[in-house]
Amino acid sequence: DKETAHDIFNFAMNESRIGVAEYNLMDGKGIATEAWYKNLSIPSDTNFIDARVNIEKEDALKIKNFIEQLSVENRKETFSENIRIINDKTVHWVRCIIQLLEYKPEEGRIIIAELLSSIDRQKQHEEQLTIALRKAQESDRMKNAFVSNMSSEIRYHVKEIVSLSTRLSATGDAGQKMELLIKIRENNDILLQYIAQIIESSQKESVD
Repeated sequence: DKETAHDIFNFAMNESRIGVAEYNLMDGKGIATEAWYKNLSIPSDTNFIDARVNIEKEDALKIKNFIEQLSVENRKETFSENIRIINDKTVHWVRCIIQLLEYKPEEGRIIIAELLSSIDRQKQHEEQLTIALRKAQESDRMKNAFVSNMSSEIRYHVKEIVSLSTRLSATGDAGQKMELLIKIRENNDILLQYIAQIIESSQKESVD
């Protein structure tokens, strides 16, 4: 029967967080599913005219402007935007589609259909992706800075080793040779430390 079909429809809409309403802008009379009220964070006995109390002011103004333009010739007949619902300082995101069904103000009827679907999960995923992208960009920036710094340091110590080795082969002084060998070893140890850091950084990046 019709009542059973209505209950099944209402249940499906609630589970999918999709709310539907149809009402007259002129007298505030109409019908709506439970999910429509839930998506707006209002009691189910709220008058349709007062239903936008929790919509963020900027978004509510967009809807208001759309409705006011319904009387304008060549009017835009469909509103489709993501809107914010403020409930106890918590922001919920809803996809709002408003369709003009009938425009007969002279007969007391401006009928619109309204579909509200929760997109909180979608917005959460978008936020997570944004954070992940920001972290990746920061990681890439730090990696580039690290590699650039390492490259400069490695070049410096390689040049030092070459210079010290040239001086070592040109001197016959035993004491000076020992000093040069110590400096060569010191520069070599530093190079090995840099190489170890690069390898460690690459391994961490592979794990991440």
